Amino acid sequence: MKKIPTPSSPPRHLTSLDAFRGIAVMGVLGYHLLPNALPGGFLGVVLFLVLSGYLLTSHFLKEIKDTQTFQFRRYFWKRVKGIYPALLMVLAFSILYLTFFAPQLYTSAKVSGSVFSTLLLGNNWWQIATGSSYFAGLTPFTHLWYIGVIGQLYLLLPLLLFILHKYFPKKGQHVAILLGLTGISALLMGLLYNPQDITRVYYGTDTRAFGLLLGMVLAYLWPQHRLKEQLKPVARQLIDILGLVSLLAIIASFWWFHDHDSSLYHGGFLFFSLLACLNIAMLVHPGSDFNRWGNTRYWRFLGKHSYTLYLVQYPVMIFYESSVKNLANHLYLHALIEVLLILIVTVFIDGLLARKKTRQQRKIQLIVNTLLVLGATIVLAMPPKVAADTQKEELEQILKENASLNAQEVSSDTSSSTTANSTTATTSSSVEGTSDSTVATTTTTSSTTNPVDSPLATLAQTYSITVEQAEKAQSLPVTAVGDSVILAAAKPLKEVFPNLLLDGEVGRQLYNSAEVLQALANSGQLKETVILSLGTNGLFRQDHFDELMAVIGSTRQVYVITVRAPSVKAQNQINDLLKAQPSKYSNVHVIDWYSASNAHDDWFYDDGIHANKEGAIYYTKLVVDSILPPN
Repeated sequence: MKKIPTPSSPPRHLTSLDAFRGIAVMGVLGYHLLPNALPGGFLGVVLFLVLSGYLLTSHFLKEIKDTQTFQFRRYFWKRVKGIYPALLMVLAFSILYLTFFAPQLYTSAKVSGSVFSTLLLGNNWWQIATGSSYFAGLTPFTHLWYIGVIGQLYLLLPLLLFILHKYFPKKGQHVAILLGLTGISALLMGLLYNPQDITRVYYGTDTRAFGLLLGMVLAYLWPQHRLKEQLKPVARQLIDILGLVSLLAIIASFWWFHDHDSSLYHGGFLFFSLLACLNIAMLVHPGSDFNRWGNTRYWRFLGKHSYTLYLVQYPVMIFYESSVKNLANHLYLHALIEVLLILIVTVFIDGLLARKKTRQQRKIQLIVNTLLVLGATIVLAMPPKVAADTQKEELEQILKENASLNAQEVSSDTSSSTTANSTTATTSSSVEGTSDSTVATTTTTSSTTNPVDSPLATLAQTYSITVEQAEKAQSLPVTAVGDSVILAAAKPLKEVFPNLLLDGEVGRQLYNSAEVLQALANSGQLKETVILSLGTNGLFRQDHFDELMAVIGSTRQVYVITVRAPSVKAQNQINDLLKAQPSKYSNVHVIDWYSASNAHDDWFYDDGIHANKEGAIYYTKLVVDSILPPN
């Protein structure tokens, strides 16, 4: 068999690209650990995509130039060795940890589907199909969507380059075709963008490919092996300036952008990819001074371990934060602890996979790795039996039942006495849990003329409000828009405010609720009193709240309810932003549920976010006292 020549010299390793990888992984880590500080850190994955496209294409072009052929088998084997060893270790550790230390998370993590879709490089499409969301951040496997995207693009890249070189003789044609595909991918992102659910465009291989494609274009236009070290002073200074400016713009983007900014999906991601291309071009040039800034032990460490750091960070954060009750009040301390844990686990896993070992060490390494993977495989085949989580099941059932109350508006001409009678019966049974005979007695006594035993008095007593408040609440038209927190208290709220129109949805974000309010306004269902229970599911900006107020207007009275969610890192920042709104809008009032409830863990289900039956009564009382203050 004829021996295929190898390239004359392998592509040199650039420490400056280690710094680039380090910045990318620091952005992602910062976004997950401190979303209020680095709301745009998720853009780090874009840097990885662009860099992958550039390096792989550069290698392909150099190998074609030196040997007139391309070793597909060697290429794919290197990708397998690059992706799977660390991935298998992280999956194995995650599965075993879930089994022995966090069995309650095992079911919610959808372990089997997550693992097999990841190993088959299709996790992103599996998450799209199952309705998962990267921004919900609920499982230790959520971030593995990226492995699906990059794995699929790794498979397609050499095939695309092979077709280009076989059927299109000129490199200019290659660049034109790659730019055309880049435009199609970016256009698809804009066309498929849905502000109510961005999962499809965020996870889609087709809508993410433009980052890698731009990196491929850069490899054609800026071939690493043809760059010369000797430069004129003016050219060197220009490269250094462009490198520094593009780096600062990348870092600023980590602070500036928000994951739901519509501008990102209509060209923002594409522009950021171009910034990444510019920065890479300056970093790889051997004649610049800028490419020497990353030649430190710190950047080399991050560059060497960046892939494993990415894999490890999410499982460590999920496992750690699931055991912490008050994450929001000690945010930076917990973030520091998590960083240390992530680094320790990363070094440990990469140590297990290190190649420079003695023969005896390699044997031990093989045994340990095999046992880990084998143990995880056994668990997958025979998943642990998890005891029923009665509180979680009860909450899910309540949310499901209360969702049926959405947009059920009670006619405003219903008499107060009739409404009060029916509500009192419901209150007695569903809130207080009394027997049927007690309900009958309550209903009977409600028809008497004794004011102490009247339905309004009973309602007032149940919620510790005055009879006057209860009477006013019975006839007050109210519109409430919120997330699962208000859904958990929907029945008590409807009992006190029978003319309440509720629009609640699990997982709803404040920043995409303007359309909900607009739809209610268009149908004439946005009343003069509006309750907003939003913010639990993620951080928002002032301009997002301004969008809500542009729909609501200045004549309606708006009551915003603060968030009690100790496991949500941005809880305090969200509440500070909500509390600041009355200073900007005179018709906005704050219902401080956080201050009223934070010391009462007994008012909540185990998640510390949703009010239980007792907590829902206090929640409703606070709403009544805020909207209808007692005399």
